[in-house]
Amino acid sequence: MKNEGSVTPVVLTGFYGSVVGAHAGLSTYQPLSNGAGPEHPVSNSRASCRTRTPMEPRNADASAEATVLLNHAKTLRLHTGNLVNRSRLKKKCPGSPGEELQDCIQATLSDWFSTTKPPSEDLPDTLDCSVSQATDAITPEEREEVKVSVKLFLCESLQSSIRDAVEMACQTLAVSQLDSVIIAPPGLLEGDSQTLAHLQPAWEELETLVRSQRIAAIGTSDLDKDLLEQLYNWAQVKPSSNQVNLASCCVMPPDLTTFAKEFDIQLLTHNDPKELMSAATFQEAVQGGTQDLNITDWRLEWVLRYSVIVKSRGIIKSKGYLIMKEHPAVVCSGRGSLLTRRGITLRVLLKDGLVEPGDGVLAIHYLGKNFIGDLLNDGKIRWVETGQIFNSPSAWATHCKRLVNPAKKSGCGWASVRYRGQKLVQYKTTWLHKYQPSADMSLVSEEDDDEDEEEGKTAVQADEKNKNAKPGLNDVMVSRRTDRERIPVRYCTLGTRDAARDPHTLVELSAFSAINRFQPFNVAVSSNVLLLMDFHCHLTTSEVVGYLGGRWDTNTQLLTVLRAFPCRTRLADRDAASAVEEEICQNLFMRGLSLVGWYHSHPRGPALPSLQDIDSQMDHQLRLQGSNNGFQPCLGIICGPYYHGNQGVASTITPFWVVPPPEQRPNDHGIPVAVEVTYVQDNFLTSDVLNEMMLLVDYYRAAPDLVQFSQYWCPDTTMLDKIKGSLSCHAPKDQAYSQILEHVYSQLGNLH
Repeated sequence: MKNEGSVTPVVLTGFYGSVVGAHAGLSTYQPLSNGAGPEHPVSNSRASCRTRTPMEPRNADASAEATVLLNHAKTLRLHTGNLVNRSRLKKKCPGSPGEELQDCIQATLSDWFSTTKPPSEDLPDTLDCSVSQATDAITPEEREEVKVSVKLFLCESLQSSIRDAVEMACQTLAVSQLDSVIIAPPGLLEGDSQTLAHLQPAWEELETLVRSQRIAAIGTSDLDKDLLEQLYNWAQVKPSSNQVNLASCCVMPPDLTTFAKEFDIQLLTHNDPKELMSAATFQEAVQGGTQDLNITDWRLEWVLRYSVIVKSRGIIKSKGYLIMKEHPAVVCSGRGSLLTRRGITLRVLLKDGLVEPGDGVLAIHYLGKNFIGDLLNDGKIRWVETGQIFNSPSAWATHCKRLVNPAKKSGCGWASVRYRGQKLVQYKTTWLHKYQPSADMSLVSEEDDDEDEEEGKTAVQADEKNKNAKPGLNDVMVSRRTDRERIPVRYCTLGTRDAARDPHTLVELSAFSAINRFQPFNVAVSSNVLLLMDFHCHLTTSEVVGYLGGRWDTNTQLLTVLRAFPCRTRLADRDAASAVEEEICQNLFMRGLSLVGWYHSHPRGPALPSLQDIDSQMDHQLRLQGSNNGFQPCLGIICGPYYHGNQGVASTITPFWVVPPPEQRPNDHGIPVAVEVTYVQDNFLTSDVLNEMMLLVDYYRAAPDLVQFSQYWCPDTTMLDKIKGSLSCHAPKDQAYSQILEHVYSQLGNLH
């Protein structure tokens, strides 16, 4: 373990790589507020700060002309522009990514409706509904200074959709390559399970784009351990990351965590819904400006969300959405169109005469068991034995297989269900050969192997895994410092900087009054911030870092700290920095918060800044202030959980700031001063805090420097008792919090 007091914050994108060695700088994050007045606290209702405005075209003729264009178009392309700079959008607090997207579409089309002009010649089939003034292209000079990250939400399993989306993103942002692309596959029909066959066509296209240097790194979303392992073993270009939805689990599955660590796959969190935008929601957003628009049957092809982050400062320079929508005449109306695998249903096969309704014409044979079903006129399936109705072959197959083998994660039901003795998936292929001979047959080749075949593949995969196994992160142990006590020194004894002085020397804090200064700002810190920060610092004997999110009110000079964002990564793990930082950056953006500071721990030492901490804090203050000469404070907090000089079990928590040295002594260190803080007791423990706590428990579960909570902190007080006592100092008003935290504490008690 490094010397306490030497830690540097894991700062947003670009700085983390220099954490080990010299200190890095704390990045800035542009607030969504314009600073013109007091901010609404985060606990206020989302609805109170977010109004959904229908489109109000400024010119009726322009609106009518735009309606004509939209009604004629076969393909609609839409770019929301840079949300960071659009004054109409950046003041809003979206309740969810879906609501944010709906707001963006409405605002973009409103601007487009009011300014569009019809072409003098033929109406275009492909319509670009973008506002050029809102687009921020990346210049060649700044390309190396920014990171471009993309998440692509596919609504159809078309490989061309991926190419189109990536090309549109590159063209819009004026770049030749995207730094990272995470793909969210199309939603599944009821009863379907995600399989490797579902992912392969899209992943192959991503690999092609990587080879052509259109994409640097590719990742996945919402894959469990088994499917991620299958993809890793099969893929030529390995996934670099996998996003996990916090709504589905507040704790990273241990098997997924272990696999990801072994193969160097970043595990990230997200809060995107399974369906980012439904067809009905899209229609509502578009039709807000006119009642004469006919888009009822339009189909959403894909949605792409991009972020452009300045590496050296960690700010989101640009964020926006690209959207592709196609008319059903192009996508799926008639036999000459391109239906995707998901678009070919039993109803389609019935309509085109490839199959006929009948009693007992459907069957499943699985592990010696037989299931018989009736094919109904509407394409649904009735299980003969119980009369139960199923909407799709996959729903019926999944139900039957789990009756025989509860642990079975069923794949494609179309390969499991037979119609008059032949697999249904073969009827899909026949339909495509007959009506779409040019279609890619890989879109329907979703074979679900028999049980014996599955077991054989598993054995082969296990062999390959053993051959390709990489050293785990836990093989690298952090060297521990000696427990010798370091005595803090007074600032007045330091004098001019001396290269021979230990940078880990601790320095006592001065008061503002002692240097004839007034504290230039007020600070209010939420109790939930302290609780999560204190919890994080208690988990390990190594230093930890995190960020503080909140708001700065220029009128009242009040800095409000509302959220803590722990960094779930090692200080020495440079490769993990970018993903962790981007995740925190997105969380700040989605909550309408600014980056207002950082925290770190001195596990066994006094909660006082070291010389290195002082230099880092001074640097962070300058960076957070930016280049506009405006004033925005940056708060530093040090937490000392296991210092035996603490009184009782409570951690020592020290907020501090650094005053520049006198002008006549520019080579002196900055002056560390204590910051007076008002601690605000929250009403209740939020789900965000609880989720973060469980994610931290999961992250440190197998760590070599994990605190052994069954051991004793002092006679009659275990480490578990100590953390309980310390966290009780930050309790919310609602006393039910103690019951909620007992679940977290029980997890700590089970850690070894």
